[in-house]
Amino acid sequence: MNNEITKDPSNSSSPNQNEPSATQVIKNSNSENESTPQTTLKNNEAVSGFSTSPISQSSSVRDKFISLELNNLKSYGYYYGIYCVPRHFKPFIWDGVIIIRAGLYKNAKLKFYLELPRGFPKSKPELYFVSKVYHPLVNYETGHLDMKLLSPDWKGNSTISYNLFAWLKSIFLDHNYLQITDSFNPKAGSDFLENVEAFYEKVCETIEKSEKELFEGEPTDGLKFNPYNTIHEVIQKKLGDVVSNKEIPDSLRVNHFIDSLLKSTKSSS
Repeated sequence: MNNEITKDPSNSSSPNQNEPSATQVIKNSNSENESTPQTTLKNNEAVSGFSTSPISQSSSVRDKFISLELNNLKSYGYYYGIYCVPRHFKPFIWDGVIIIRAGLYKNAKLKFYLELPRGFPKSKPELYFVSKVYHPLVNYETGHLDMKLLSPDWKGNSTISYNLFAWLKSIFLDHNYLQITDSFNPKAGSDFLENVEAFYEKVCETIEKSEKELFEGEPTDGLKFNPYNTIHEVIQKKLGDVVSNKEIPDSLRVNHFIDSLLKSTKSSS
């Protein structure tokens, strides 16, 4: 069964004609970035606690390392606004989404997938955006992220859950990445430097498309998103009513909740 995440549209917003100019947005994003916890790591940094000695490339070691990564995702993923799970029956392909909460790409919800090579963790993974992303480090047609530029010194003790996701988040917050003109999308870097209004217009398209593309996907995707359903508000209210009612014995709270929910469902149908 797919892991389903229900999205509340009240938490989203898309660019519109009332948006400030690109110059103003850049100025504001600089202020936001200063108040946002800095998670950018140097390319040669790795998370502490992992041995720097050569790692055996046996499948058993790789499997254990991947298992450790998945456990770490529970601790680090939400901090970066990234959710990621292995694809069904393909544990070396992970489906994910990154939610940008600040900067020029604020409110973008970008789907991606990771491919873990046979030589992982010594060999770096490859990341492909499923969403169309206008960014100097991303091939607009294929979605391929320039991992060679982002992490040229990937080491066997570098991690996905801490290092890679910190780098991934930083490309949308750090304007130095937006000025790069020798990566997978040189025009994006040139636009940022020479025609920032055109660049920001493309970024707005990225944000708007990401809203629509969030609900699209193949049945094999590890993550599946459903449009927000108001029934969840009803469930939350009924649950709150039962919990706050001190007259209901603890042993009967579940039954009261189910009965109350069924009554409201029948009355609305």
